[in-house]
Amino acid sequence: MKKWFALGMVALFLLTVGTSSTCSAMASAEKDVVAKEVLEVIEGYYAYAYGAIGNWASKELPDLSPYMHMDEIQCQNTSMYVASCIFNMIFEAEELRHDPPDTLYPYSVKLLSVEQPSATEAVAKIRLDLDRREAYPLFMLHGENTFKLRSDGGKWKITEWQSEENKDTPLIKASFSTKELKKTSFSDDFESSYEEAKFRIRKNKLGTCYTDPQDKVETQDEQKNDQFVYHPYDRVRAKNYANSFVDDPNGYFYVALANGDCTNFVSQCISYGFGVTSGYSSETSYRMDRSSTYYAGWYGGSGGGSYAWETVGPLGDYLLSDKITRGPISSTTSLGSMENGDVLQISFQGSGLSHSVICVDASQKKFASHSPNQHVYWSHYENCHSHRFIELNFFMERAPL
Repeated sequence: MKKWFALGMVALFLLTVGTSSTCSAMASAEKDVVAKEVLEVIEGYYAYAYGAIGNWASKELPDLSPYMHMDEIQCQNTSMYVASCIFNMIFEAEELRHDPPDTLYPYSVKLLSVEQPSATEAVAKIRLDLDRREAYPLFMLHGENTFKLRSDGGKWKITEWQSEENKDTPLIKASFSTKELKKTSFSDDFESSYEEAKFRIRKNKLGTCYTDPQDKVETQDEQKNDQFVYHPYDRVRAKNYANSFVDDPNGYFYVALANGDCTNFVSQCISYGFGVTSGYSSETSYRMDRSSTYYAGWYGGSGGGSYAWETVGPLGDYLLSDKITRGPISSTTSLGSMENGDVLQISFQGSGLSHSVICVDASQKKFASHSPNQHVYWSHYENCHSHRFIELNFFMERAPL
């Protein structure tokens, strides 16, 4: 009897172990299936969104709904960001006659882990590896990224994402907020959407000096006294000037020795980009703001320059300030949107902006610098404390009466 009882217990044990092993294997297999499906969604999201920006010339509104739950605020903001990138590129090409970049740089996605708080929820951690010498849209952030997904009807879709390295960056938090929906919205068809966006883009690039003709009806006297001319920024001129004098300074100007020559050099490049004639030693080759005081104006020459002309922080503040009668119209931009002739300002240790350089090869993120006098790649500055990116657009001045 004891013998049969012992044999029965052994059989029961083996059955229990076998069942447990089978259940464990099934659970592992199910987890592998979920991980595979989640990774496919994330990879598809990156490929589609990045590809839509690279394919801006096709003039198609992005549809992220196969990859994202579009009832979630951050997913709507992400879709809005992709659409805005496309609209900006079309505006650059059609309105400003610039050639926006259409190169898609390499990247890779590696799944690190997948957790399932419930049967319909998943949290995936991935590593996104980018070519750090190049620039990518702001939803593609190098390093570890966390995605939250929800399954509806057996289909996983993204509900939220964040970059572990950049989650506290104000620009990222503002652009891809999970709590506040962006106020801008677009129509269903592309042409109507672009027309809606065009005014906002133009106003942003021209600053507060631009007004919609329908916003205000002026008297003839007001119109006569409030006519402005907007000279477009010639990025080729600015780039050529920078490359010509990156090693040896232009003798037409002074060299700022006390606090470094970097901003004096960048101001020269910008001023030449707004100029008319081609000589490097002619006053008409440069446009400046000599109408104001040393602290309010922007000018330089053989004997010195104004405060904003040669000082890092004040130059950026001046370029981005509202202009009343004369001066450059500029706006903040991002690394991924920089073009030749745009300005990068750097804070090395967080004690204020301390260096200015000018972009001479946007595709390679290459800059011209003084103090030291050399060409420098973005990789030289990317790990600094903070950066300011400035896009140059127009030089405004009153039209002759």
